[in-house]
Amino acid sequence: MYSKDKKEQELSKPPYQAIDSTNQQIRVLEIAPGVEDAVIRCTLKRVSLLDDPPPSFETISYCWGDAEIRAIIELNGEDFSVTANCVAALKRMRYADRP
Repeated sequence: MYSKDKKEQELSKPPYQAIDSTNQQIRVLEIAPGVEDAVIRCTLKRVSLLDDPPPSFETISYCWGDAEIRAIIELNGEDFSVTANCVAALKRMRYADRP
C-alpha cells in the first residue's frame, strides 16, 4: 500500500475554497508570466460565469500521467505537489509577458 510522508501530504492539501454554485462560480488557475524552465507560479481564483462581462479564460485537457512522478509548483504562494505531466501542460500554457 502506498503511503505519503507528512511533507508530501502537506504539499497535496487542497488549496481551494468552496465555490458558490448559485452564482455559477468556477475555479480558474492564473499562471504568472515566466520563461522556459522558470518555476511555475500560479493563483487559484474563484470567478462567476454571471459576471458582466463574463470572465475570460482558456481550458486544457491533459493526461495526469504517473502519479508517482511529481514536481513542485508555487500555488497561492505555497509549494504544491503536482504530476510531472501537469507541470509540462502549465509550461506550454504559460505566457512570457502576461498572466
